Amino acid sequence: MTGHTDYLRILLEEIEAGNGRSQRSLAKQLGIALGLTNLLLKQVIRRGWIRMVQVKPNRVAYLITPAGMAEKAQMSRDYLVHSARYYASARDRLLEVFNAVSREWPAPGQTCRVAFYGAGEIAEIGYVCLRWRWTRRAWRGASTATRVSGAAT
Repeated sequence: MTGHTDYLRILLEEIEAGNGRSQRSLAKQLGIALGLTNLLLKQVIRRGWIRMVQVKPNRVAYLITPAGMAEKAQMSRDYLVHSARYYASARDRLLEVFNAVSREWPAPGQTCRVAFYGAGEIAEIGYVCLRWRWTRRAWRGASTATRVSGAAT
């Protein structure tokens, strides 16, 4: 996914939700400059994904078209697939690290404790991995001495 595609997807979502009262409010919701918002709006209007309707002489309303809804659905699907792949890749890399740490832990019979400093996507995925790994081993009947537990701090 590119940043450009993400902005288009969020723009379509905001317009569909009725949050696009002005370019300025859309820019604020997207977290981008007003000029870039104007450029994106021109792009989606040209592609036929939204329609601009004159409400007052100095006001317009943006309405999502059926083609825009279909495109938004496709972008959302692509975003979900990308997110799932990102999660799976990060999970696999973290599990490799956790397994290496478990194998090298010097004292058999002791529990290895892991602490995460800070918050973010990788820390959350790591915590979920540890909980999953612990649960999977517990179901297999592993002794408590070989379990790796996660502690979020």
